[in-house]
Amino acid sequence: MIKTTAFKSAVGWLMVVIFASAAHSQQHFKKWTTADGLPQNNVINIAQTPDGYLWVATLDGLARFDGVRFKVFNKSNTPEMPNNRIFSMFTDTAGRLWFNYADDRTVVVYENGKFKVFENGRDFEKGENLTPNVRYGIERNRHLLRNPEMMVRAGQTEYVYEEGRFVARPAQESAFPARVFATDDYSVWIDERDAIYHVEGEKITRYAKDAPLPVAPKNTIPVDFAEKDDVIWCASGGILTNGKLLSFKDGKLKTFPKVGEIYDLEFDVKGNLLVSTLKGIIKVDAATIALNNPANFPVTDSSPENGSKLFRDRDNNVWFGGSQGLHLINPQSAVTFYSEKSQPPVDNVYPIVQDAEGTIWFAAWTNDRLFSYRDGNFKAEYGFILTSLFVDSHSRLWKGRDGEISYRENNRWLPVDYENTLPPPWNSPAVFTGKLAFITEDGQGNMWFGVEAGLIRYANGVSRLFTVDDGLPSNVVTSYLFTRSGEMWIGTSAGAARLENGRFRAFTESDGLAGKYTRSFYEDADGNVWIGGHDGGLTRFKNGEFKKITKRNGLFSDGVFVILEDDAGWFWMNSNQGIYRVRRQE
Repeated sequence: MIKTTAFKSAVGWLMVVIFASAAHSQQHFKKWTTADGLPQNNVINIAQTPDGYLWVATLDGLARFDGVRFKVFNKSNTPEMPNNRIFSMFTDTAGRLWFNYADDRTVVVYENGKFKVFENGRDFEKGENLTPNVRYGIERNRHLLRNPEMMVRAGQTEYVYEEGRFVARPAQESAFPARVFATDDYSVWIDERDAIYHVEGEKITRYAKDAPLPVAPKNTIPVDFAEKDDVIWCASGGILTNGKLLSFKDGKLKTFPKVGEIYDLEFDVKGNLLVSTLKGIIKVDAATIALNNPANFPVTDSSPENGSKLFRDRDNNVWFGGSQGLHLINPQSAVTFYSEKSQPPVDNVYPIVQDAEGTIWFAAWTNDRLFSYRDGNFKAEYGFILTSLFVDSHSRLWKGRDGEISYRENNRWLPVDYENTLPPPWNSPAVFTGKLAFITEDGQGNMWFGVEAGLIRYANGVSRLFTVDDGLPSNVVTSYLFTRSGEMWIGTSAGAARLENGRFRAFTESDGLAGKYTRSFYEDADGNVWIGGHDGGLTRFKNGEFKKITKRNGLFSDGVFVILEDDAGWFWMNSNQGIYRVRRQE
């Protein structure tokens, strides 16, 4: 979803479970206004660039939104912007952001982190106004326009943007700009797979794809529509006309009751149809849409805010603007929070792990419980201040705390202490001591325990304790990482270390680490190692060099206790200030 998002809570270690099935069905809205950093409350258009940023066009400047903060661009701080009153905006297929102004003769592109302005008469010849590709945008509905390229037209010549400039070519009599379009008489044209249909009231005229049409593409404008299960939904007469909804499939038309003056349409992730009208947002639930029956068509007033263009981001969240700020429609939350007030009561959660059968295990310190979660059900057992959970290569679950380690076999916990040995295949006497930070296993099947007195390895029936005498920055071991190339990194209270030829090489603040106390590690797809600090920020180790990223660079918090990356390239991290995310490429 957006570049940076923070989930703030009063409790730093709140249990968060990401399950779409646990979502609420009620429609929710979140709103941002000038009080939150928006330059102006009249939101004209919304777009998203490939880096995840949401861009908000207003009548008093452009805002880039990372989910937490707005960065405003206007005439005073961005000389490339002729004025602050943006008319339309979209991103093209290359991910460039384009916007223009009410005069339709000046366009600005945001590309590779820079703005550049183009003017009619200087960068392309004077002539007709900008094409509908610019005038109406495409990012709010990805299917809206067929050819989302930046182009202006002057007579029989059109100018297409290529490699930083506009290149002239003969004007092409291209296909119609959208699957649904309108003409000056407010009639609607629908381009289906087999033919093009002209809708005039209840009258439908079918034209073969190769037949000449009584309208030229340049005399049409795109019409917003929404499509589900091959059914096209749009407003009769285009937009802001009589407010009737149309559904169209296989050449058959259905007309539905008036719902208000329709401005835009979009489906949310649950299949509900959201209709933006001049009086607000109307919702038609998924069951009603599936029936597609004009005689049974209940609607719900979802928002009293004046409607505007709807925008669906890459995560299928629906946003809208209007005269009262930026709004996010969140019909289902993918995040369920569990705290001391939930059932079961959960608070101060440290270790979390998923076993081979898919059960999630986590320990809650406040009520001394070890919880398991599977198929929507929680089970609890005693677990006093557990600091580590781990599943080994033999699918055994391990748990540990200060001075105690156990493993689970045949639904029983078996202790490992001074009078017992580790289970097969290690069969080694247990010699661990001190406070336990982690339990893990390397690619060769050796077991490792991070404790307050150093790092313990069990290999071939022999145990070994690594300490500062072996190169560790400190004996207080906190975290670890095994890289894909076989390297081992260890975090301590005084820096990080890498195992090299049986001895550790220490790295500290003087080498470029962001802070002394190392809390976490992560290796990205490119083999770079990321190091999270307790209060110093984030460090990237790439090609033998360290680079620090802190709050001064825009990080939400200097606490980086855990680093996880999702499939979209977002780093998810937590701290005492809450959970936050940032795109790795940034």
